[in-house]
Amino acid sequence: MSENVEVLSAPLTLSLAINSKCNLDCKYCYAQPFTWNEMKKEDAFRILDQAKKMQIFQVVLEGGEPTLHRDMFEILEYTLSLGFEANLVTNGTTMTPQKAKKFRIVAEKYQQWPGVQVSIDAVQSEINDRTRGKGERVKIGIETLLNEGVPISLGIVVTHSNVEHLKEIVDEYYPRITKYHFIGLMPTWKSTLYASELRLTEQDCKVLAKIDNEINQMMRRGPNLEVTMLRDKDDFPQVQDEQAKIVCNAGYHQIIVNSDLTVATCDIAPNISIGDLKHQTLREVWESTELKELRATGLPPCILNLQRDKHTKFSEIDKNIVTMEITKMRRENIASTYNNTSTKLTVSN
Repeated sequence: MSENVEVLSAPLTLSLAINSKCNLDCKYCYAQPFTWNEMKKEDAFRILDQAKKMQIFQVVLEGGEPTLHRDMFEILEYTLSLGFEANLVTNGTTMTPQKAKKFRIVAEKYQQWPGVQVSIDAVQSEINDRTRGKGERVKIGIETLLNEGVPISLGIVVTHSNVEHLKEIVDEYYPRITKYHFIGLMPTWKSTLYASELRLTEQDCKVLAKIDNEINQMMRRGPNLEVTMLRDKDDFPQVQDEQAKIVCNAGYHQIIVNSDLTVATCDIAPNISIGDLKHQTLREVWESTELKELRATGLPPCILNLQRDKHTKFSEIDKNIVTMEITKMRRENIASTYNNTSTKLTVSN
């Protein structure tokens, strides 16, 4: 799975889950169950200082819902002051004119900041709410940010529920918004519960390929339009080249610190712990035996995370089960995990 991924001296991307609370209940959520705790800003600053020394390039501020953190703006400004490329991901429903104004001030002060990424699955609220909820509030939040001149991008999770309506999002907001990220459905314990209504069908894949072509034509005509579209073989089965494969960079190019200061390889697998920054440094975790052993399995951490509802150290996982699952559950065939929930990996407590 990741045999061709280079192990770097430091990750390229650090995700900080600054809280574990949210006002939505998305059907594919990877951050649940929420603990409702919050990372102290002093801890966030300390971790960011360590990341700077490691020469990490990008920092993603997320949650939960990061805008519910009392010190979110201070953490964002400190991140930018250290020179990181900083992204902040929000569901947009908690946006107020006061918050939007603060975001504008940050954007004016740090002009290299790409702005806020807002999550939305459809411009029609009834379609958006099938997977996310509070669609009207999302659209109000987007307009509130736009009215303040805050740079924003949109993140869209592609599912059976919204695949036919993806281009409508671009049609609705371009050219006021020029950046769109269409994201593939990931195998979380939550998404497996709703597999029948989320997983793309063969017909959906054909629709997605058609929309991809239409958006590519728009990009050739439209100035500054930037769209990233998922490119997995499961989404474009007619594509046979190696570029269509998704290579898992978890633990190779990226790492996440949870709100309780435990460390995981990615936000899709927050409960597979490879360290704890309450008594370790970020560098120590990156060079730890735990992470080296996890890489050695060749198995995506998101598979290990299925059915987990509490933190588990990788050293506590049954390695025999891992070994048996490596071949049949590689990333390029990950859609098979949705066909039958009985195939989900079970790990020891």
